[in-house]
Amino acid sequence: MPLDPNSANLVNEALMLFNQAKEFRKPLIRKWVRNYNIVHNRTWGSGRASYHPQTEIPEVRPILLSLVAWEMDTPPVYDFMPYAPPDSVMYDYYDEIADDLKFAYEATWNNNDYEVEVQQILMDGETYGIGYGKNEWEATLTDGLGEVMMRHKDPFTIYLDPDATSWKDIKFICEARVISTDELRRRFPKFRYDGSLTWASQMDESPNQVTGFTTNPGNIRNNPAILTPGVVTSMGGPGPIGKQVIEAGVSYIEIWYRSLAKARVELPLPTDTLALSPNEDDIDVDDPPGQGYMDEWYCLVLAGSQVIMHKKARDIFPFNRHPYERYVPTEEGELYGYSLVEELGPLQLSINRLISSMEHNLWLAGNPIFVGSGKGDLGRTTIYNKPGERITVQDPNNDVRWMDPPTIAPQHLQTVQFLVGEMERISGMSAIVRGFSPTGRNAQGVLDSVQDSAFVRVRARLRNFERFLRQMGYLNAATMAEFYDVPRFVGRVGNDGQKMGRVLKSQHFYLPTKQGKEPMRFMLNVVSGATQSISRQARVEDMKEAYAMGIVDEHSVLEVMGIPDSKKIADRVVQQKAMAGTLGEPPTQRAADRR
Repeated sequence: MPLDPNSANLVNEALMLFNQAKEFRKPLIRKWVRNYNIVHNRTWGSGRASYHPQTEIPEVRPILLSLVAWEMDTPPVYDFMPYAPPDSVMYDYYDEIADDLKFAYEATWNNNDYEVEVQQILMDGETYGIGYGKNEWEATLTDGLGEVMMRHKDPFTIYLDPDATSWKDIKFICEARVISTDELRRRFPKFRYDGSLTWASQMDESPNQVTGFTTNPGNIRNNPAILTPGVVTSMGGPGPIGKQVIEAGVSYIEIWYRSLAKARVELPLPTDTLALSPNEDDIDVDDPPGQGYMDEWYCLVLAGSQVIMHKKARDIFPFNRHPYERYVPTEEGELYGYSLVEELGPLQLSINRLISSMEHNLWLAGNPIFVGSGKGDLGRTTIYNKPGERITVQDPNNDVRWMDPPTIAPQHLQTVQFLVGEMERISGMSAIVRGFSPTGRNAQGVLDSVQDSAFVRVRARLRNFERFLRQMGYLNAATMAEFYDVPRFVGRVGNDGQKMGRVLKSQHFYLPTKQGKEPMRFMLNVVSGATQSISRQARVEDMKEAYAMGIVDEHSVLEVMGIPDSKKIADRVVQQKAMAGTLGEPPTQRAADRR
């Protein structure tokens, strides 16, 4: 049911959509909590007896960390192109502005630690099958000038349209969590909160290492009624059940939805875009020629049941869409992805059980059960397979002995090795890929080739990762182009130690149009290793071979090798060659033989 922005019951209809999305996602919550516990080595729970070993061999977590490390090993390289014909008169000027936008975005990426947010998104994708990033403008950063940020969002707080089958046909997105009143005032300083804490619904929360590893779906709140702020209470607070808090929390719900709106198409159409101007009139079936329909995105923010903000998306950001982007490791035609932990989890549990049983057998061998003779009826006595246990039985021979545990068969260890091999096969992260060298003498080129050929699945993940970075980069850069409207200095230190900086004037990324100045439009591409050699050593060898062929210079080789101050070293080498009179000569014979 699409929302009508002019509806008198908009709040109730929006909360109804949120509850529908929450109920639809409910089966995933228990699965996500189980995946979290498996990744963080909490598979036994609390019901296991103390005399039973709770051995847990972490196999899933190293595989996930290796995958994420490989995906982030190659820094993303962005390319910006202005949305203008290359042969136009103003293209060179537009291209310079696009280059400034690229520099500013790369500086923001480095200075604001985007990699930390991206790493969390990738881990969510591997653990839960889906990860979320959000474009946000934070006005308090950069000494009050404001800065665009790519923020990681907890999948437990994002509720999606149940009718959507892909990210493109989604009709609404809800972000719901519990926040403090201080955070609410900080986000909306002009908003006058009336103090009512009506809970629209109980919200899911992700497990963490502080509140514990629960098998229940989230930390359930225990009072959805109205509370008085500032009163010490054990009901309805932001903590777990029964925890006393000083200030009760506020249920914060942010809903982005789209609604059909009428738009007029102005003719003649420009060559680069459709000039669509929204019309607030009611939709009429008998529209005159030149009119059509378009999707208009809106943002509705609620604190409990009180409306904080209700605006069009284009009034908040320079694009007519929601600010979220979704990452899934593998696209399978469903809105929610399939996580790798779901495939590896049963094997991890089997390994833990086998190792635990073998360890328990060794416990019994070191401290066996003592069997003695005596009088009495043991028919109703419960006997535990517990090390050091003493059992009295009716034995006509008055036999006193130690009970020997069963012998561990060789198949136990063979089964464990088989399960570990299956986990490597399923994930594609074999031992050689994770850094273990095979036995024997193997040429380095052979090892690099084996590693590179084993990374077919990683390349597929990298292509989805690049797609996520491209869409997320467009949202960030478009926000940057519009909100960088005051003079500022942008600087960064490159990977080679080179210090770079540029001065941006007021409305630096605005371009003149017939309607006045508007933020520039651009196309964006990003490369993050999907088309390159994944092994770092293989990339270095490729660059050395290109240098031997005279294709690249010294700086390119040193930069790939990760040597600090590569630009200064390369400049010194060029100066030394110029003084020696060897500048421009072909490589040495040894280097030429590398061809």
